[in-house]
This record gives sequence, structure tokens and C-alpha cells, in this order.
Amino acid sequence: MFRDEEFKRKFGEFYESLEYKEDSSAVYYNILFVLRRLSFAMFAFFSSNQLWIQISFLFHSTIVVILFVGLYTPFKSKSQQRLELFNEACILMMIYHNMCFTDFLDDKERRYEVGYSAIGVTMLNILFNLSVMIGFSLKRAYLSIKKKLLL
Repeated sequence: MFRDEEFKRKFGEFYESLEYKEDSSAVYYNILFVLRRLSFAMFAFFSSNQLWIQISFLFHSTIVVILFVGLYTPFKSKSQQRLELFNEACILMMIYHNMCFTDFLDDKERRYEVGYSAIGVTMLNILFNLSVMIGFSLKRAYLSIKKKLLL
């Protein structure tokens, strides 16, 4: 099915970065990705007054994604695999930080300190992803220039 040219033309963008093998579960990554977001939207809407249900869902869905990506290695490149695991780990750390911003932690001074930690995790994630994008762009530019000079 995934090797059919008509299917690739219509739906190739959905699984372009995934490593597809006949016995692979990698094709389920995009389904998991969409279901996770739809489920969160439903949980946020229907349990808007129950913050612990939302946090619990976020925590468990992130663990499921980490396990799926770690066990099934759905991406073609190791760098994509590592980047996805890093991003999910950052999401998990932010979920733990968000727990501290609820009534679970009464000390306002401690919440203020946890806020700095949350900003640090967010900045680390932004800087890491930005460096990956810049590195990828520089590599592509170098290869493009090298190709033009050799022709």
C-alpha cells in the first residue's frame, strides 16, 4: 500500500519522515500524534474544572509517546528520533512544573522559584531546536554550494 505511486502522491506527506517496513508499527505514529491532540482537546473542554484529570492525561499520553518512539523507532534518521525524544522529555518536565503551579504547592515563593526552572526548561528546548534547525540549514546550504561548484 505505501509503495503504490498513487497512494504516495495522495498521502505521502503524512508518512514522509517515517521509516516504513512491512512489519513496522511506525506508520501508527501519525495516528497516535493526531489522537493525542484530539483527546487533549476533548479532555480540556469536558473537564475544564478538573485540572488533575488534564494533567494526568498529559502525563500519561506523553509517557505513551516516549515509549512508542523509543521502542518502535518510527523515524528514518537517528537525529529525528533523538529530537522527538528530547522534545517529549521537555514536555514531561513542563508537566511536572505545571503541577507546582496548582494548589498542590501552597508556598508562593516556591512557585516563583519553580517558574525560573520552567523558563530554563523552555529556553533549553527552544535553543536546542533552534540549533538543530540552523545546523540542518547550514548543512543543506553547504551541500547546495558544493554541488553548484562541482558542476
